Amino acid sequence: ILRHEPNKSASGVSDGDITNAGGETDIEVIFNITVQ
Repeated sequence: ILRHEPNKSASGVSDGDITNAGGETDIEVIFNITVQ
């Protein structure tokens, strides 16, 4: 996810949880991966 103007000091954001980051989502991409 590419987030526009997130609050980087919000609770949990520095640990990778963007739930409290605010801002707007610019891009969200999902890839299906198969490991053989």
